[in-house]
Amino acid sequence: MFTNRAAPKSALKASEAQLMMVLGGGYEPELRLRIVRVLVERVDLALHSVLAKHLEDIEVEAKDRGMQDLAGLANQLRNQLEPGMESGE
Repeated sequence: MFTNRAAPKSALKASEAQLMMVLGGGYEPELRLRIVRVLVERVDLALHSVLAKHLEDIEVEAKDRGMQDLAGLANQLRNQLEPGMESGE
């Protein structure tokens, strides 16, 4: 369902809800980053902004925990999804 560009808008909304549930479900930032990396190649381009938002959250949480390397990876991937975005915007 994630990659079917011909899917109806209701299916896209359902996919987005499932994606948000997985990424916002209280998992550790490392695991959430791995999930995003796998999903990037599999989701419709329309969902990239959703992934980018979660990457921003992962980056902030990683920084708060002193995980600078992980924060940098999240920021790098977010910038690939949404060119022109910078940390803290």
